[in-house]
Amino acid sequence: MQTAKSTELSQESAVSTLNPEQFQQLATVLTIALEPMLRASIADVMTVAEFSKVSGVSDSLVRKWLDDGTLIRAAAGKGHADKSRVLINVLAWRERLRQQAVNCRYIKSKA
Repeated sequence: MQTAKSTELSQESAVSTLNPEQFQQLATVLTIALEPMLRASIADVMTVAEFSKVSGVSDSLVRKWLDDGTLIRAAAGKGHADKSRVLINVLAWRERLRQQAVNCRYIKSKA
């Protein structure tokens, strides 16, 4: 088996191979691709459609998780007019996953 050889390529030389128009197009494409992921990673609440898209599961499974109590509904507040739009408390979901990881016997704590 041969070892893979890499060549040194500094960031400046990679950027200098692109002309300004190509660099701008690349930045635009990356922004469009990364924006939904970044928004999802910092969101405190999400709709069922957003959560299912980010998680890669169906809407019906997300609704089942809501009914089972696996996911927690976010409080919509008194002034919220659209009661049909269910919001998921993603902050609580992340905390539950963190607690499961902390209590997992297969993951050794560094503390």
